[in-house]
Amino acid sequence: MTTPPTPGLNARESWWENAPTGQLVVDAHGMVYACNAQLAEWMGQPASALEGRLASELFDPASRAIYLGLFAFRMATMGRVDEVHLVLRSVHHDDIPVLCCAVRHIVDDERLTQISLLPIHRKNRLESELIHARQAAEKAAEERAQALAELERAMQQLNNMPNPLD
Repeated sequence: MTTPPTPGLNARESWWENAPTGQLVVDAHGMVYACNAQLAEWMGQPASALEGRLASELFDPASRAIYLGLFAFRMATMGRVDEVHLVLRSVHHDDIPVLCCAVRHIVDDERLTQISLLPIHRKNRLESELIHARQAAEKAAEERAQALAELERAMQQLNNMPNPLD
C-alpha cells in the first residue's frame, strides 16, 4: 500500500510526516518540538496537542524513569541513543512498546533531539512469553529439587530404622 502525497508538503516533508515509524523532536528543555502523523496517531491525539508537552509524559511510568535517567544520560554523554526499549502510553491508555534511537542536532543554535520510535508489539509479546516459560521452568526445577530432598530424607529414615530380622 502506498501513501498518497500529503497536500502542501514537499517530498522530504511527506517522508517525515508519513514515515512508518514515530518521529519525535524534543527541545533542550525536554518539550515536544515536533512529531509526525504516525506518532500522533499512536498517541490518539493530533500532533498539535503533543507539541509543547514534556516528552517524558508520552511514556508509561517505568519508561518515563528510563527516559529521564538512562536515555537522558546517554544523550548528555554520547549525543545519541541506540536501541532503548520504552513504552508509549496513548490518550486511551493503550501501551505501545517501541524501540528507540535518538541523535542530537544543532539547528540555528538550538539543541534538538530527534527520536525515532519503532513499534515492537510482536517482539515484546515474544519476550513476555519467554519470561513466563523461564519462570515455569525455574518453578518446576525448584519443585523437583524439593521432591528429591524429601525422597532423600525418606531414604535416610528407612536406612536408620532397625532391621526387624536382626
